[in-house]
Amino acid sequence: MVFKISKDCPTIKSIELVNGEYEIYANEDKTIEPDTQGKISTGIRMEFPNDYFAFINFKNDSVQTLAGVVDSDYRGELIVMLYNHSDKPFTFKRHEKCATITFHAIKHKMMVEKFE
Repeated sequence: MVFKISKDCPTIKSIELVNGEYEIYANEDKTIEPDTQGKISTGIRMEFPNDYFAFINFKNDSVQTLAGVVDSDYRGELIVMLYNHSDKPFTFKRHEKCATITFHAIKHKMMVEKFE
């Protein structure tokens, strides 16, 4: 489930399933300066089953995702953390896609400790 926590955030309809990925949109204009990291507000929070985790990703040559794993018990705003490793500022406009999110099932396996 997706919950809108900011009245100014992109509508929930803006999150569309494309090739198994949901698109996430910025809820603010944000510039990430060269060689720095930035947090992008989405204005949404999510709830999903305990046997899943979510993975946030942004595909770009000059910007990479930081802290991409979301646990099922996280109930705060979904924040996209990115690092700009280029020599130019990178700007997101409000309502522009800032990342994708995929959901993955957790398969619980028994760990067996062995000594060699």
